[in-house]
Amino acid sequence: MTDAFKSASAHTGGVALCALVAGCCLVLAPTIGFPTALLALLCGLFLQMASSATSLEDGIRFTSDSVLKTGILLLGCRIAFDDLISLGWVPMLIAIVALAASLGSGLLLAKLMNRPMAFAVLTGTSVGICGAAAATTISSVLPKHSFTNRSGIKHEDVAFTAITVTALSALGMLLVPLIFSVAEVGDVTAGYYIGGVIHGYGQAIGAGYALSDQAGYITTITKLTRVALLMPLAVLVAAFFRSHTEISADETQPRKQLVPPFLLGFLGLVTIQSLGLIPNALQSILTAGSQTFILMGLVALGMQTSFSVLRRVGPDILLFVIFQTIVLLIAMAGLLLIVRT
Repeated sequence: MTDAFKSASAHTGGVALCALVAGCCLVLAPTIGFPTALLALLCGLFLQMASSATSLEDGIRFTSDSVLKTGILLLGCRIAFDDLISLGWVPMLIAIVALAASLGSGLLLAKLMNRPMAFAVLTGTSVGICGAAAATTISSVLPKHSFTNRSGIKHEDVAFTAITVTALSALGMLLVPLIFSVAEVGDVTAGYYIGGVIHGYGQAIGAGYALSDQAGYITTITKLTRVALLMPLAVLVAAFFRSHTEISADETQPRKQLVPPFLLGFLGLVTIQSLGLIPNALQSILTAGSQTFILMGLVALGMQTSFSVLRRVGPDILLFVIFQTIVLLIAMAGLLLIVRT
């Protein structure tokens, strides 16, 4: 009991700091018109020295891992199977093509640039599914870079990927609705395209509803379908790297379990929501909790990353994410021309 109390008290300071910063971001971001996730990451970066404080270190590490995973788990309350099938097969086709285009282009670029496969999977999943949330989720099942394993991802790779895709999502939220309003594209096509190309969930929904309610609804379902692919992909990625030598001997967690518990929790919550067992009031609470916990995790992730390290890893990640985004934009345009929505 004493050891458990000591462990909890060791986490309190760091968790409380991350919660305070995340709460400030939730209040401040809408006021200044800035993406909340990006603000949380940047605040964490500016508070990076706090992660080296002995009294805060354990709590910050706990927040960037367990608290963040809890936030991702709670995302499951947003998804119901009935919603995913309400628009038929088009959103699923869009989700599959988006993921294939992002991952495929990333793996090709990794081969050309002699970068690890795990690096391409990290950026490709972020671009192809749901931005920063996808980056942090998929990073939990990817091999980590170490002295004995040079083909894994680094902590700063995750941070900079999250920053880059969030910034691009914010840019897309501003530009894509403007382009569609000028081009006079129909709401249905616009909703499918926005849901298929904008990385972040919140930015995609905002861009859709900026055009019309119909475009917003179609964007929401399309984006949720993309998000629904995250957990199956994470399971496949975990299985793939678990069976390959790219996971080093000192990385014991991927070898202990094929599917991390928080992924199973996500799928369980989706099932419960699909059965209609989550009241609307509770769903609102869980959704707010998910957003808060993810923001806390992003703050902690920023705190564990230094600007000097980001300058070294930034150019490659920026190149990967921009290249994958361009391929995604072209692939979605081609797909919607073919299906003629």
